Amino acid sequence: MGELSQLIKQRGNIKARLTLFQKYLAPLMDSKETSTLRTNELSLRLNKMRDLSSNFEEVQLQIEMLDEDSDKQLKEREVTENLFFSLIAQAQSLLEFLEKSNNTETSSNISKGGRHLKLPPLKITPFNGDPNKWLTFRDSYLSLIHNNEDIDDISKFHYLKSYLEGAATSVIQSVSVSSNNYCIAWNLLCERYNNKRLLVNEHLKCLFSIEPLQKETDSGIRNLIDTLSKNLSALNSLDEPTDKWDTIIIYMASMKLDSVTAGKWEEFRSNKDSPTLDEFYSFLRRQATVLETTNARKPSIFEKRHSVPKVKSFTVSCVDSPPSKRCGICKQEHRLYECNKFKCLPVDERIAKTSLLKLCTNCLRSGHQSYQCRLGGCRICRRKHNTLLHKPQVQQTPTQSNTQSVHTTPSTAHSKTNSTENSPNSDHDSTASSPSTVVSMTAASNNQALLSTALVKVTHKGKTVKMRALLDCGSQSSFISDRAQRKIGSHRTRDHHRNVSGLGNTILNITEHCTVQLHSLNTTFSAAIKCFVIPQITDNLPHATVHTKDLGIPDNIHLADPMFYQPAEIDILLGADIFWDLIGTGRISLGPQRPVLQETHLGWIVAGPMGGKYYNSNNSKVSCHFSRDISKQLAKFWELEEIPSNGNHTQDNHCERLFTQTTHREDDGRFCVQIPLKESTEVLGESYNIAEKRFLQLERNLKKKPEVQELYRNFIHEYERLGHMTEIPKPPFGCYLPHHAVIRESSDTTKLRVVFDASAKTTSGISFNDIQHVGPVVQDDLFSILLRYRQHKYVVSADVEKMYRQILVHPSQRVLQLILWRDDPSQPLKIFQLNTVTYGTASAPFLSTRCLLQLSKECNDKVISQSIKEDYYVDDYLSGASSEAELRHKIQSVTSTLSTARLPLRKFRTNVPSIFDNDSNTLMPKNLDLSSQSSVLGLKWDPPKDILWFPVSIQLDERVTKRTILSNSAKLFDPLGLLGPCTIIPKILLQKLWLTKLDWDDPVSHVVRKEWLAFVNNLNAVSKIEIPRCVIISEPEVIELHSFSDASQTAYASAIYLRSIDGAGQVLVRLLCAKTKVAPVKSTTIPRLELCGALLSARLSTKVLTALRCKVHNVFHWTDSTVVLCWLSSQANDLKPFVANRVGEVQELTASASWRHVPGTQNPADLASRGLNPRLIKSSTLWWEGPPFLRKNSCEWPQMGNFKSLPNEEVPERKSYSKLHTTNSLLTTNHTHVQPTPDMSRLVNFERHSKFTTLHRSIAYVLRFINNLRKNHPKTTGHLTQNELKSSLHTLIKLHQKECFSKEIKILNSKQNLPSNSHVLSLSPFIDENGILCVGGRIQNSNETYERKHPILLDTNHNFTKLLFTHRHNQLLHGGPQLLLSDLRNNYWPLRGRVLARSTVNNCRLCKLMKAKGFNPIMGNLPASRVSPSLPFQTSGVDFAGPFLITDRKGRGCKITKCYLCLFICFATKALHLEVASDLSTDVFILCLRRFISRRGKPLELYCDNGTNFVGANNEITAFLRSSNESISGFAADEGIKFWFSPAYSPHFGGLWEAGVKSAKFHVTRILGDKHLTFEELSTIFTQIEAILNSRPLTPLSSDPNDLNPLTPAHFLIGRPLTSLPSENLLDANPRRLDRYRWLETMRQHFWERWRNEYLSELQQKTKWRVKQRGLQEGELVVIKEANVPPLKWRMARVHKLYPGSDGIARVADVYTAKGIIRRGVHNLCSLPDSSS
Repeated sequence: MGELSQLIKQRGNIKARLTLFQKYLAPLMDSKETSTLRTNELSLRLNKMRDLSSNFEEVQLQIEMLDEDSDKQLKEREVTENLFFSLIAQAQSLLEFLEKSNNTETSSNISKGGRHLKLPPLKITPFNGDPNKWLTFRDSYLSLIHNNEDIDDISKFHYLKSYLEGAATSVIQSVSVSSNNYCIAWNLLCERYNNKRLLVNEHLKCLFSIEPLQKETDSGIRNLIDTLSKNLSALNSLDEPTDKWDTIIIYMASMKLDSVTAGKWEEFRSNKDSPTLDEFYSFLRRQATVLETTNARKPSIFEKRHSVPKVKSFTVSCVDSPPSKRCGICKQEHRLYECNKFKCLPVDERIAKTSLLKLCTNCLRSGHQSYQCRLGGCRICRRKHNTLLHKPQVQQTPTQSNTQSVHTTPSTAHSKTNSTENSPNSDHDSTASSPSTVVSMTAASNNQALLSTALVKVTHKGKTVKMRALLDCGSQSSFISDRAQRKIGSHRTRDHHRNVSGLGNTILNITEHCTVQLHSLNTTFSAAIKCFVIPQITDNLPHATVHTKDLGIPDNIHLADPMFYQPAEIDILLGADIFWDLIGTGRISLGPQRPVLQETHLGWIVAGPMGGKYYNSNNSKVSCHFSRDISKQLAKFWELEEIPSNGNHTQDNHCERLFTQTTHREDDGRFCVQIPLKESTEVLGESYNIAEKRFLQLERNLKKKPEVQELYRNFIHEYERLGHMTEIPKPPFGCYLPHHAVIRESSDTTKLRVVFDASAKTTSGISFNDIQHVGPVVQDDLFSILLRYRQHKYVVSADVEKMYRQILVHPSQRVLQLILWRDDPSQPLKIFQLNTVTYGTASAPFLSTRCLLQLSKECNDKVISQSIKEDYYVDDYLSGASSEAELRHKIQSVTSTLSTARLPLRKFRTNVPSIFDNDSNTLMPKNLDLSSQSSVLGLKWDPPKDILWFPVSIQLDERVTKRTILSNSAKLFDPLGLLGPCTIIPKILLQKLWLTKLDWDDPVSHVVRKEWLAFVNNLNAVSKIEIPRCVIISEPEVIELHSFSDASQTAYASAIYLRSIDGAGQVLVRLLCAKTKVAPVKSTTIPRLELCGALLSARLSTKVLTALRCKVHNVFHWTDSTVVLCWLSSQANDLKPFVANRVGEVQELTASASWRHVPGTQNPADLASRGLNPRLIKSSTLWWEGPPFLRKNSCEWPQMGNFKSLPNEEVPERKSYSKLHTTNSLLTTNHTHVQPTPDMSRLVNFERHSKFTTLHRSIAYVLRFINNLRKNHPKTTGHLTQNELKSSLHTLIKLHQKECFSKEIKILNSKQNLPSNSHVLSLSPFIDENGILCVGGRIQNSNETYERKHPILLDTNHNFTKLLFTHRHNQLLHGGPQLLLSDLRNNYWPLRGRVLARSTVNNCRLCKLMKAKGFNPIMGNLPASRVSPSLPFQTSGVDFAGPFLITDRKGRGCKITKCYLCLFICFATKALHLEVASDLSTDVFILCLRRFISRRGKPLELYCDNGTNFVGANNEITAFLRSSNESISGFAADEGIKFWFSPAYSPHFGGLWEAGVKSAKFHVTRILGDKHLTFEELSTIFTQIEAILNSRPLTPLSSDPNDLNPLTPAHFLIGRPLTSLPSENLLDANPRRLDRYRWLETMRQHFWERWRNEYLSELQQKTKWRVKQRGLQEGELVVIKEANVPPLKWRMARVHKLYPGSDGIARVADVYTAKGIIRRGVHNLCSLPDSSS
């Protein structure tokens, strides 16, 4: 109460001062005498009153918070505030009147009898102590006040004080106001600020601190001119020789220009040796004028980031009505700052509520923003915000983390995304009922706070599970994890899509919820709660074990979670929907910096702050949910460092097939395509409302920006004018696409582009993009195109104008591309359909690029076809040639080809503009700007200089975090790796940060910060690097590729150089591309990293050779690691796995002889692996031109040592073999030979090879090596030639024949005849000129080729012939034995070749798979229920059939729905029971089963197909049976019925009911036809069919007329009760002595006797699967046959377990697959051949 009385006393003082001001103001209002002195005095008093009003606001707020009588205080506030407002308004009006009068008098005095001109009042800008503004203020004040003799000194003093602010006020603060002290005050001020040295320094500082222009704007240029002029004028007035500074000022100012303006300035000054400052000003003013003329309103669109954002207000205001005092929190009639509910919220939530309600953060009122508010600021920090929103500053020390637990509130539900979709007149709470409601939740934890957890019982249908719950009042809803929901088994209900917003507004979509019953473990509390199902709620809580010994928790309380201190998983989150129902009244505080115990119905929960000493770990972790996209964002940073792979252009056969079948050309040549859909359009929901809502929001936004609105309107009008969209009436069905604008300032043509949002979800939760195929990539990758771009001497770039919009969409699909538009809000909304491929749809890139590919296929000129196919990247064309004429022809031909499809080219840029001179081609645009700078697929290109350069725009941030480092590093777009030594530095820094486990926004360490700032400060030097585009010398005769690789402890790299030599011997070496990679986090040896670098080099060089179109004569690979060279010269199988795998790949990609050793000091890849200061890279000749020895003759290159001769113990990673192992291996390897030791006479061991290609090429390289060793022989390098491969094949054939036909060759070489017992005598063999044994034969006189007449003789028992057959079999695309043999006989004559051809085809795994046959075990015995008499339907089978279409009523307008046939069949009597099922739900089936039981009796067993064998229309039945197994079995168990399900994909297990379905559908299809019956009519039809089928004979009919009626299932159904009692055997009794009951019983038993004698014997015969086959074995490798999947995509599996029947034969098996164990019938399993077969 003492504090309250003090505040009331302060308020009394304020009111007393207010009364004094009222007394002062009253006589002035009556007299209104005008004088300057009185005006100044009133102005000062008015400012005091405003400050006094702010003080009253603060005091009154505190009184209201302390006083319980709120009504009294509100009344006091109202009276006092009204008096304040009235007096301030009166004073303001009087002050304006006095100022106007004084200005009029001043104007009349100035005129002095001349013409009476009314001039505007002269105003002096107040001076705040800034030295830069002193000269302006001093001169203005001297002119208007100080030197004005009409103003007395006391008035001048008042003027002086009124014009001073801030630090300037303190200079004369101690001088009292009097006439004598005015000169003293003015002199003090002049002495303080007339400091020439200080003024000069300040103005120079302003010149040197001018902000660089980020983009080309007229306002930025004019601001630069004004800043230069103002400061130079001030310096000139301070006697500085500024007229001599032109060169310095021009250089300094030009460095501040944006890249575009700087380039134009360089062009302007190119003709001037030393331009003057005036010329520089003139140039800048012209540029600003041009920009102003072209886009006069542009500056209002692109606001700077630091400008004050405009607040979107949805409040409807009325001029005549007073402002509402309705509170936005509790909806009561009072101000927000008077709301107790608002005051009880935490500060963060108050701020969020204020932002949500669009209130001023200073006065908490609506209608303006804080910077416009005139009331005083915070009384604590004096800043411009309300005291209720003040957040105390927490100082962070190095020893204590300031990480706090963060909770979002329900207010965050109004996210930025969804706020644009709300109706402008809707209440803020209306979004709670909207389908697009955003549910906000979070559960955060760190080492300073303990969150409340509890153990609860969750029940569902009798099942109880104990779960761990997290109590969070900051969440609007409750949640359950997917794992917990599956454990409890509750039914999931599919919900409309909800967005869960977590920390940082991260979003997670939720589509399902469930309802569970919650029970307390300690009390009788119970409640049913609705929980949304999400993958995971949070990490384990707490994140580390908590020490509870010193917490002092009482022993006499029951904790809701006794193990709250142990980290454990959270299963369920209880939100605000139940939180407050759980909270009790008890509360126990454990002390400062300790948690609080809160009583709940679940027990006592523990929550609150925890000191670090209570934790085992000092980890400051904060659980942030749903931030799942950060890894994807990070992955984009590394994608450029991967070597692009050659994509499979036919990966999506469906898209390719659909394009080929449906695309056609219109009469004008334009393509018309169909959008590839993967789902039916029926899955799309309603989209008009969301499109309308988004359009209305767009309309409101455009209204605030008229210039953007005009551009937007022009774009839409152009769209319609070109026929790309058409207005239509509202169709019955369509997909409406929202749209918005994208501003591209750097675009030369279209500054604004409208993008259509095809990813907007419809009401079904599925968007138009969701049902589209994206399609395969059909163009070359960016890397390959840029490589070829650097190859050509003359190049050109262009792009296709409006490429997407030049391709029509099929008219039937245009309703899927509808938009809303109107030019003016007063008009009704119009519907337009987009007629062309639309930007924003998922398939647009594929459709457009596939049309280009189609043009290349239709082009007859191979060069032009290749150019269109490979030189386009989406719509950008980048090509070149070696001569001007060739380039001119290519441009004209490509332009002409594309014009046939109405795809015009534009924006041509070239380094040889003369090719467009005198061009008569009418298709080429005129007045081309061919030599201006442009962007080439992300790289900057200057055509006149023909150079590449990298613009750099990285800004230094005060706070350096992992996020800022990643963000700025990603701005360096370098797809070719030309800046590899620089870009590797931030990657290494990021890896270091990754190891420190820092969060994305945590500040980095001092060391990392220092390294990063040093890197960024030097990075601007990169923009000055000019890289020659062309890397090949003019008219080269020899082109060589040299790759260099190197590694350090932190990274490894590869660099590719092209060395070209012309006819005069001139050598040019230039860097083509490079790649760098960060070393793995796990430490590894340098040799292993060097090997990784070599592998990177091999892959990169292979990619380069594939991409280039020029002929590369020689390829060399350089490394400075002798260990790597030794590994590459070894056999891969002699090395350990890590090394062996990489060595093997390098040996496959490159020739071993191409690897050479380079000294480390001359290895340019060393720069990329270690990193290089950006300032040094420009002058690094080693990096740009390679080592110096490349410019010399090859004989002067570093020589290669003999690394093969190194002993094994000196080579790391080599396998070690014992003598015993060596001996055994030798014996094992040669088990096919007689001798136990290897045959050293064989030059090639054919048995060691498994591929013909490897054997063939290996021998070719051996022969090349032998040839290169010979003196005076030309050396051969590069790829293998045809002659080399042919020579290798002849060598292999001769070695093969030497092993197989050695006797025959020896006899023929001695000119003797073969013996009569020779098996090749009939072929008349001879040895040709190459020394090869050939067939003589009898067809020498035919016209066949020499190889056909005299094929080479081969032995089919030799491995060489087997490899050759296998190789040809693969080349013939797995043709049959006859095709294989006939093809080989064109060149070879294999002995017994037909046998080997069959064996090759039969042992081919792929061919075996294509002809795979499943196991068909012998037909098993019938189950006992089929062959034992029993009551009808005691054992039954059930199946579904359909669907059948039924109507809800007769006549027109009836609704057609689906229904199904439910069939029950008796195992013993084959009697049928048919039911109609209205749908496939579990409830409907159970009702069918209940009707069946009521009419036929309760069965003991029910058999059912598993459903997976159904196809086509029965897919719904499949899903029903598969999803309802558990619930159906549960119902059957409750009824005492045993339910059996057959294995999946095994219809023969249910042949009985399958036959019943077939018979029933036979009659149904013939009766119904195309008619649609009602439910009652269809039930009648099914009942009649049931009667017919139950009247069929069970046994074959006899021709004997004396035979009785045939036995039918109806005999067992009619005339008996549902449950029959057992009776004695009466078959032998005299029928005349029996009463009627016994007579009926006799008839029934007579039927069963006939069933035994006539029907049962018919079941003996096996109709199929009569032969016993080999059975499956456990562990056997099989493939699983799947009906709708091609054989090549059948899954492989291994048999896990067999289930044999009573006869010992297994017909069902469990198999292992990649996704787990599944159960299948053995007839769906096909055995694979093993190595022995």
